[in-house]
Amino acid sequence: PPPSPPPSPPPSPPPSEDSDSCEDRIRKPWSVLTEEEKKLYVKAFKKLADKGTAQKLSRTHEQNAQHRNLYFLPWHRGFVMVMEDAIRELGDEFKCFSMPYWDWSIKPVSSVLDKDYLGTDSQGQCLDDGSKFEKDNYDPERGDCLIRDIDSNVCLRRDVNSNVCLRPARQSNNVCSFSKSEPLMENYITATGAYYFPRFSRNLELRPHGLPHVCIGGPNNLGQMATFYSPDDPIFYLL
Repeated sequence: PPPSPPPSPPPSPPPSEDSDSCEDRIRKPWSVLTEEEKKLYVKAFKKLADKGTAQKLSRTHEQNAQHRNLYFLPWHRGFVMVMEDAIRELGDEFKCFSMPYWDWSIKPVSSVLDKDYLGTDSQGQCLDDGSKFEKDNYDPERGDCLIRDIDSNVCLRRDVNSNVCLRPARQSNNVCSFSKSEPLMENYITATGAYYFPRFSRNLELRPHGLPHVCIGGPNNLGQMATFYSPDDPIFYLL
């Protein structure tokens, strides 16, 4: 008689939420996050700051970050992932956390400013808005408080003592106005050649990468975002 066919294997059990659900790291725009998801990032960042981990990462960026070379993109991708891993290690509440991002090509800087989450503008002074990152709640690596100067899009230079604008910006120099991502990428590929990565990486670092830093930190380097201590600002990891 012909041999009996081998028995069918038992059906595979459905994947449990604890097995594979956290393996995929999908970054979502900040603008589509729920209130709970936004608060989770704020809570995680504050926990790491209270432990000194966030400050250590900021110091690492200041001392070792790769800029103006071919390692710029991969180094910073890895750096964001280190932060994401540190958040996931905070406990079960954070085990599936994926770092969100600010899509600055379609959402203005005001979309990431809220005293209930990441804080607001401080106009070149210590942040004092009742947020989790105001001067009495957060101790950054650089300085005694978190500083932003987001209204620098209408002021290129301020008096450091009086905070009076000494040099208003023209609309064409508005550093808080960003290009749409698709034409920007197409222009860079056309200008640099699709296969010439060094020049492409350099151009990408200079303009689309640099503008949010200057927009938030200010042209006078008052805010951490305009310095190599930019990871002091929780908005940094959303770029």
